[in-house]
Amino acid sequence: MSSYPNTNAAIASINQDFIDLSGCNIIDALPLDPQLKEILEKAISGDLFQTPVESLIQSGLTIIQDVASQAFNELNETINELMGDVTGTFAEQVEAGLSELGLTNVNVVPNFVDGQQIGFRSENVFEFVTRQSNALTQSCTYFQQQTEILSGVSLTDNPPSGTQYNSDGGVDGMPGITGIQNIAAGLNGVKNTLDNPDELFDNYSEFFGSVAGPGSELFTSFTSVMEGDVTAAFAAFPLKANGDINFADSNALADLANAYNAAETAIAAVEALINNERALALAAVEVLGRLTFGFSILAMLADPCFGRILAQKVFNI
Repeated sequence: MSSYPNTNAAIASINQDFIDLSGCNIIDALPLDPQLKEILEKAISGDLFQTPVESLIQSGLTIIQDVASQAFNELNETINELMGDVTGTFAEQVEAGLSELGLTNVNVVPNFVDGQQIGFRSENVFEFVTRQSNALTQSCTYFQQQTEILSGVSLTDNPPSGTQYNSDGGVDGMPGITGIQNIAAGLNGVKNTLDNPDELFDNYSEFFGSVAGPGSELFTSFTSVMEGDVTAAFAAFPLKANGDINFADSNALADLANAYNAAETAIAAVEALINNERALALAAVEVLGRLTFGFSILAMLADPCFGRILAQKVFNI
């Protein structure tokens, strides 16, 4: 639910019949210049928030489908060429055969003939490409959600990912932009104060890697693989006499599997960045919580009559 509902309803003002304001001076509670006030107004309206990598994400989501557009026109349930052409009585046999071919990203599925299962087989081309496309799309959406959280877009109505965020713009296990900013600033200040007060280190920007550089670089690597390796793999299939793609070429099928494996590896690096950011936020909350307790102990020690005596008896001072 958006924290910025789209409404033009005016906020009712208390009139002077209720509070007599005569003789009162106008006080500018926030003496800000016009540019700063504009920023605050944009924050209230939601216009301030934008995802700097949204166009890149949209290109990634599009290319997953479009990179093999010609092939998808021909891919359907009737395409029964198997990835690696491996069958067996037992699933373990098929897995071993795929492993020998280096096709570790091809799934093993039941093999049915005339409605009867006769063993197991490797995925066919349609099943493989469909599953890979769905998985890559899901990973891209995961990155999109993280960038929306870190940019504040998750606080607006109808974020591009369509995710229903918590009231703070976050999700379970990941607070919204306000929470992340407070956590990042708090940890950065603590570490620079306690670890090495004579030299300033950046312990702040690592919370925002998805929108501040590394995320863009890693996601660009993924789109490059889709545009390069996967596109080339589809283009390498020989054509039939009628111009359709001949999916029966075993070498081309192996190259296609390897190309999608490279795409999986590239998007996995993006997911790892997201997971690290979320784990960092949770760890920082724990550190700051312990620090708060530490300050309470300092307050006890400042009390020579009661707090200090108790603290020295109870804690490892």
